[in-house]
Amino acid sequence: MTSLFVGACQAPLNGGGTVCTTEFVYGVSATVTDAGTGANITPGSYLVVREGTYVDSVSSMGDFLAAAGERAGTYTVTIGRSGYSSFSQSGVRVTRNECHVNPVMLEARLLRAG
Repeated sequence: MTSLFVGACQAPLNGGGTVCTTEFVYGVSATVTDAGTGANITPGSYLVVREGTYVDSVSSMGDFLAAAGERAGTYTVTIGRSGYSSFSQSGVRVTRNECHVNPVMLEARLLRAG
């Protein structure tokens, strides 16, 4: 399941230019569940995003994984965890608005290996 969330800009009340927040927005975020039980297994999982020579990877940040901070692009995303088969998806497109990237949220349902 892939969801797209809209970024963090707002128009000022006086009709002037766009006012941007100082929030740092990750381009790709993910949660990870056990495909058999539905349990959240995000803690202890990892996320790798690649586009050409650019590579960003992160281990769990609690209840979600996040990478490609403020970077638009078209990525190949790999999500995994020890003891499970990994998930990979290519063509994950992160776009940009006036202020930030428009984040893409992925949900990976991993099967136990073996």
